Amino acid sequence: MAQKLKGKVVSNKMTNTVVVEVLRLAHTTEVIPTGSSVVIESTRPISRDKRWKVISVEKRAGGDIQEPVADVLEGNEVTA
Repeated sequence: MAQKLKGKVVSNKMTNTVVVEVLRLAHTTEVIPTGSSVVIESTRPISRDKRWKVISVEKRAGGDIQEPVADVLEGNEVTA
């Protein structure tokens, strides 16, 4: 059984990654606003630093949505 942790999103500036307050980097494919409460689960290594993925957003924060850097550089629009 995989470990699950609950935490608060404190940064979403990276592409496909959010920083959760329990001090873990977690993989995500959606844009999650800073301040949201999420549940993360341990997984196989995704990159050198990421071994957790977001499995659910419990409480979505109201604002402060920042577009991932790679999407801005490629000219792609990101919708929340």
